Amino acid sequence: MSDREKREWKDGRYKIAETLEDAAGVLLGERAISLLVEPIRELSVAVSQGQRQFDWRTVEAALYCVRSTFTYGQEAPNEMLCELFGSLPQMPKIPKLQYTVALTCQAYADWIASPGAAQASPRLAEGVFQLVSEGLLVPESSYAAAQAFFHLCDAMSKVPGHPSLGGLVPKVMQAVQAAHPAGDMARLRPTGQQVLELSEVDVHQILKAATVLARQLRDEQAVAVARALLEPPLSALAAAAAGDVTVGSRDHQVARMCVDRCSTVVRFAPGVFSDTVSQVLVGAWPSLTRVLDAVGTDMDSAESIARLLRYSIKSLGPAKIQPLVAPLCHLLPTVFAAQRHSCYLFLASELVKSFGPSPNSASMLSPLFQALLQGALG
Repeated sequence: MSDREKREWKDGRYKIAETLEDAAGVLLGERAISLLVEPIRELSVAVSQGQRQFDWRTVEAALYCVRSTFTYGQEAPNEMLCELFGSLPQMPKIPKLQYTVALTCQAYADWIASPGAAQASPRLAEGVFQLVSEGLLVPESSYAAAQAFFHLCDAMSKVPGHPSLGGLVPKVMQAVQAAHPAGDMARLRPTGQQVLELSEVDVHQILKAATVLARQLRDEQAVAVARALLEPPLSALAAAAAGDVTVGSRDHQVARMCVDRCSTVVRFAPGVFSDTVSQVLVGAWPSLTRVLDAVGTDMDSAESIARLLRYSIKSLGPAKIQPLVAPLCHLLPTVFAAQRHSCYLFLASELVKSFGPSPNSASMLSPLFQALLQGALG
């Protein structure tokens, strides 16, 4: 299929999806879902009776239609949707089908995590998570599976006391453990062992998933999750910082990748992470400053480190970020005068937003801004 044919094919699918959504708005959820899953029911009966072989294209097309009408489809009776999603793990693992299965699970994530679905089928959420986790193992479906993984965890994080939470946490942590050596890390620091064929975007989706799910965990569980998320990239950052960190070097690329992964975790970190995040960032400060000194002339690298620190200030609040304030106020004028990157000014602005209301902040912030102003005008 040529590129033009692929574009036309995708455009045709999008138009079908729009038409189906309009039709579902007229029929409403129960009738729409009943009609859309009928081909799957008929195929299942025929296969069980030995009259037909499994045709994955029929199932994929039906699931695409179900996904396209999710706005109204989630209003269908719980029993009907449980029958559909309960049948998905029994289907053959065909990569192109797994791709659409994952995106369908993503579209219905809020319903899958709902109390109504849990009451109708107590093990449904665990089965769907297992199905999506298997999609991460297949390069053709990993992109869709990583998105679904995050949306399912995000939906679960909004349901206090979900009965499946205890069974899902080990699956999520297994995915996190498998994601750390994958993505760009597999290219930059090959270990010789088999790793998941994930893009770096997929890795970030998995890190986000575990971070948001931790909102519903007990303190000790959340601390363990925070360390499992942050310690591997920060260890790799320390190793890179101790190496030959020059612009464009492999150590430089590893350092920036690790900083970006930590930024994703810190950006979505729940409050229960704050003590752990503060501790590991204080421990990582020498590595961050060494990388900044070595490759700070590279604007993208400077922005990555400044973004991590900015997210940390916003996420942790004044009390937890206090150990880094004095080093930051000392560092910012120096690096700004040497490198002139605007990201340092945005970072200083975040310090003002966080500490400005404090009556004791003037003695700390005034020298910082005087130095920045001199650097800007000089």
